[in-house]
Amino acid sequence: MSGYIKKMALFRDINLPDQSDEEKEWNKLASLSGKKFDRRFLTMVIDDRKRDLELFRKAATSADPDVREFAESSIPVIENHLKRARELK
Repeated sequence: MSGYIKKMALFRDINLPDQSDEEKEWNKLASLSGKKFDRRFLTMVIDDRKRDLELFRKAATSADPDVREFAESSIPVIENHLKRARELK
């Protein structure tokens, strides 16, 4: 999670989600190698980017101008990451 997001959340007294589920996924990934690793990693990236897009699109409608601006500027980057991950898969 980027430092900017953490700072915005802290400034606005917003609790961020726990990263424990994500850590479990990374631990599973660490036990794989070769094509199994590649497939699982790309699946994780695609799923993450889909979830990110949903959250950032919602944030782009925020009443808070800083949150809205950050989300709007991030959406094209996330869309590009998703597109490239799908192309790799």
